[in-house]
Amino acid sequence: MTHPPPPPSSEQAARLVRHLITQDRDAAVLLTVHPGPRWSTGLAAALWDLPLGEAHQRLERLVHLGVLTRHADGHHTMAIEVRAALERTGATVLLPGCRRARSRVVAYYTDQAIAADLVLDPGRWRWHPPAVEQIRRTRARVATLEETQAWLDDELNNLLAVVELAHHTSHHQQVILIAEAISSNEGVAHRPAALRMILELGVASAESSGDEGAQAVMHQAMAAHHLRRDDAEQALACAHYALALWASAEPRRRRPYHERGLVHLYLLLAQAHDQADDVLSAARYTDLAKSVHATYDHQRDAALVSYHQAGALYNDERFKDARALLNSTLEMLAPEEPVWQARVHQALCEVLMELEQYKAAREHGQAALDALSPQVAPLVCASVHESLAWVAHKLGESARVRDHFEQARVYSASVAPAYARQMMAARDELAPIPGGHLWP
Repeated sequence: MTHPPPPPSSEQAARLVRHLITQDRDAAVLLTVHPGPRWSTGLAAALWDLPLGEAHQRLERLVHLGVLTRHADGHHTMAIEVRAALERTGATVLLPGCRRARSRVVAYYTDQAIAADLVLDPGRWRWHPPAVEQIRRTRARVATLEETQAWLDDELNNLLAVVELAHHTSHHQQVILIAEAISSNEGVAHRPAALRMILELGVASAESSGDEGAQAVMHQAMAAHHLRRDDAEQALACAHYALALWASAEPRRRRPYHERGLVHLYLLLAQAHDQADDVLSAARYTDLAKSVHATYDHQRDAALVSYHQAGALYNDERFKDARALLNSTLEMLAPEEPVWQARVHQALCEVLMELEQYKAAREHGQAALDALSPQVAPLVCASVHESLAWVAHKLGESARVRDHFEQARVYSASVAPAYARQMMAARDELAPIPGGHLWP
């Protein structure tokens, strides 16, 4: 097994930098503009303003010179001592070039975050449509859901570092775009501290921008984050503040946060009230979302409103009506919406259990799992397995009950630890947790 060489001492690093020719030294200094710990070829190309092929060759040269270490996944790292020596050099030699490179690295990660979001959740409403549409038009989808999620997981530390850099250098719109792009991603929920820091910087940049619409978007994103962490109280506080911001926004600043955004905010409020066991308020906000959606036409939003209406019917124990509405909801969803397809199938599983149609319920639960990637939506996968555990319990299949609760525990362990502990307790008791299962 080959081990990496030991890091150089400060003196060795300073000597290495001094002996670099000007072109190599300048290239290495520009790499240190990126505040994160790793460099990909695409990132280096952005920093150097070079085509990918030339950037790859330059990276290989810096590896040969001992400035960088290349890793099996294609990324490059730099010893702390070498970076410190280069940063001292860059402070006096390349300041104008470093400023331009800083803007390029922020732009690079903004584009990459939006592009990843367009793969992972193509139909959702987004803030600042012009920036998103430019990425949608100029980038063909070349990565799978799993590959894109893996990129986002790998780059989360870099994204956090870049968002901090962008905020402190007043690139506020880019901070908001990056934070908003990853805010709905469930796959990075196992890193709640990093995700929360990015969202908090998004809130701070929105406040610095003075744009009430942007502030509303970021507080809505924070509300969704709290909801995923089972903190309905904080979710409601953030969501209601977002609603107040939207209402007070100047007309010229409302445009980014248009009717689609308001529909999604109302649905988020409905979900938060439902989680807080306030079904009347949940139904009221679902009705508000429906009334706003009536002013425009968008099939995905119609599906989401329909899904939440079915939840209200479920809470009223109108299970046959809920089933009919969910079946029509499935027909509205596009093939590239696997997470929402899974949620609707799971909801049908829950409704059919109430109708005592357990085999049909299992079919919809399995359809939900078939639609999902655990890497992209681990908590949804966990919730579906919980529903299937209930089905197995109703059918007296104790081995399957245990298996499904164990799968729910595994998928939720790093995303929602409290929920995972509930699943472990249910697994050990071979019975669903008391109190009934919530609308998915």
